[in-house]
Amino acid sequence: MTFHIRPITTEDEDQISEHMRTIFRRDEPLSRSVGLADQLIQKSPRTQKDSSKREVSLVAVDELSNIVGLCLNEFKQRNDPESHFKSTNSDLQKIVELVDYIDKEADVFSKYPDVNGIICIHILSVVPAWRGKGIAKQLVIETRKIANALNAQLLQMDCSSYYSAQLALQLNFRCIYKKKYADYCVDGTPVFLIDQPHEEIGVYVQHTKEQ
Repeated sequence: MTFHIRPITTEDEDQISEHMRTIFRRDEPLSRSVGLADQLIQKSPRTQKDSSKREVSLVAVDELSNIVGLCLNEFKQRNDPESHFKSTNSDLQKIVELVDYIDKEADVFSKYPDVNGIICIHILSVVPAWRGKGIAKQLVIETRKIANALNAQLLQMDCSSYYSAQLALQLNFRCIYKKKYADYCVDGTPVFLIDQPHEEIGVYVQHTKEQ
């Protein structure tokens, strides 16, 4: 079983949507907790920002060009205007609000005043049969190369899963912010009930010149 990594293209969109529905949403703790895999989520219209995300995102494909792993990234610059996605799906919107909250609390640009560009790894996912072959690690390594080419000084991984956090630590990322799911509440009640071993969401960063 061999794979290679390449940039995402427009032709990948259907495969990526299917991967998100059948793999990522069933595995990712927040999506699983609200049952997103079993819901029909309307696709949003394509925007210029979608195109810029595609340009820095990657897929791992097998010998038949089937997507076996994906790494959906975003290039953020210090002076970018704020933008907030709003979903008509109430369960997805809960996750969006948590991600926005974490992004504001972590405030990465303020913690790194000399950094002007960040590649954010938003989604890192591998097909179960292909796990344990170093695909996720290689996707992060290739993302680092993109960051260096764009003069983005920092990589950022937002880890909602215990396993993605462990990968970040193995790759020498450092955690700069974390929030326990039990402490993220509305009216005193936790918004998400997450299965073990997933207890928190964290923001992990690494300077792109680090190995």
